Amino acid sequence: MTPRVDMGTLGTCPRIYCPPDSMKYFAYCRKSQEAEERQALSIPAQKDEVGRVLKNYPDIQIVEILEEARTAKSPGRAIFNAMLTRIEAGEADGIIAWHPDRLARNSVDGGLLIYLLDRGVLKDLKFSTYTFENSSQGKFMLQIMFGYSKYYVDSLSENVKRGNRRKLEQGVLPGPAPLGYRNDPETHTIVPDPRIYPTVRRIWSLVLAGGMSIPRIRDMTEHEWGFRVPQRRKTGGGPLSRTSLYRLLGNRFYAGIIAWKGEVHAGRHQPMVTLAEFERVQTIIGRPGRPARQRHAFAYTGMMRCGSCGCAVTAEVHVKRSGIRYEYYRCTKKRRDFKCSEPYIELASLESQIAAFLRSCNLPDELHAWAVRQCRARAAQHEKDEAASVDALRARIRKVQQELSTLTDLRVRNILDDGEFLTRRNKLRIEIAALEQTIEERQGRGPGWLETVNALLSLSKLAVFWFENGNAQQKRQILSALGSNCTLSNKTLNIEAMELLKRIPKTQDIPGMLAFRDDVRTFSMTHEGREVLATIVAVEKSLRESLGTGESKLAA
Repeated sequence: MTPRVDMGTLGTCPRIYCPPDSMKYFAYCRKSQEAEERQALSIPAQKDEVGRVLKNYPDIQIVEILEEARTAKSPGRAIFNAMLTRIEAGEADGIIAWHPDRLARNSVDGGLLIYLLDRGVLKDLKFSTYTFENSSQGKFMLQIMFGYSKYYVDSLSENVKRGNRRKLEQGVLPGPAPLGYRNDPETHTIVPDPRIYPTVRRIWSLVLAGGMSIPRIRDMTEHEWGFRVPQRRKTGGGPLSRTSLYRLLGNRFYAGIIAWKGEVHAGRHQPMVTLAEFERVQTIIGRPGRPARQRHAFAYTGMMRCGSCGCAVTAEVHVKRSGIRYEYYRCTKKRRDFKCSEPYIELASLESQIAAFLRSCNLPDELHAWAVRQCRARAAQHEKDEAASVDALRARIRKVQQELSTLTDLRVRNILDDGEFLTRRNKLRIEIAALEQTIEERQGRGPGWLETVNALLSLSKLAVFWFENGNAQQKRQILSALGSNCTLSNKTLNIEAMELLKRIPKTQDIPGMLAFRDDVRTFSMTHEGREVLATIVAVEKSLRESLGTGESKLAA
């Protein structure tokens, strides 16, 4: 005879129906990891309860104690199904569990247990919290218990879904906040985490500024910043992985949009970037032909071409026996039809020429201060025009909301199918969120052209200081923002200044300054202009945050 398994000696329970002696049982203990069942007894506690049942039946034989950590709200539990198969094979006659809901919380598994009892394959069930008798009345009551367990799960699921819908209507993301934010238990909203928010915002600024690959940014967060992802339950606590970084940069939540189960909603949390900046980042990280990760991070590779043959200029490092490191730039000389004889140029000589170019873009202190004051004076008049624009934007929001209402009416009347309805509704919701962001931005700061002009003036004024105090990647950002079409010929670097830099007036000429402002506004209306000016603003913001202004070098 199979020896009885000792389940412990805890308390006593009332005498219940006792089947014939020498019956074999499986002891089944289940703990779900789903949220709706967290208050159920843990598996060790269930074992103790089963032990109380066994005290009243000393002749019962326990074939095996089975443990499973999976929800029973849907069929498909591997250990449970294997147990029923073994019962049909004759290994056991019954099951002992803490409560009927440990065995089934769905109609399929509950019906299968009743069917096995009808066939006589399963002869008995024992529970520590429920008395079962293998009779027509007992099976009827057991079916009711299984039905109640299923109702509990379904009702709880509906409550959770209703709560999620309510949160989404209020503009709050259900669930844990993304990196850089935290869940506020007092207001039940998502707010910026003061410890992490600046770091994550700096990551967005670096990507927007360009000139730095995603792997390089990830390495910087780990080795230079010492950033670690906060630990949440069983995850976090380590450096930010490349996959997590790409997932972060592709999350619309940072642009004020909540994407939930195929739908989008306008969030009322503080966005980290605008929708325009978010879409620009998607273009940057999704562009084909991204450069492969390099062993050495050279600042200016890919930015210059040979003035003689037109080939790309590459870089290499030579280390002397003394340990002194020399960095050179040279032509790749890949043209077979042309023998290029351009010499090497040392990094120090190259950077001295870049610094000289930046000095040529610099404005005198007096002229720079005057230009900033003129822009601010013009901004006062712009505020009146901006108020009219905000009213027009609000009118557009009302119109889009009316279109959204009409769209819902079309769906109710079955004129649109679910796919087309969701696609068009998401598009309208994103448009409303973008319009609301635009209104908020225009109400909270000056005109966009003023920010761009100030960023351009600031970059031209502080470029030399930032270049001399920045690292390789920051130097690359400065050169890419202010210069283009760099060619290297006979150890001389020729840089073509950005078009708007050529138009900055060199004298305190009001008509000239106003013309420069109009040039910026006209340039910003083109697709190329938007990309260039967005880069300038992002580069200036990133450099200012990391390097400062050199003890108020920038005149206010």
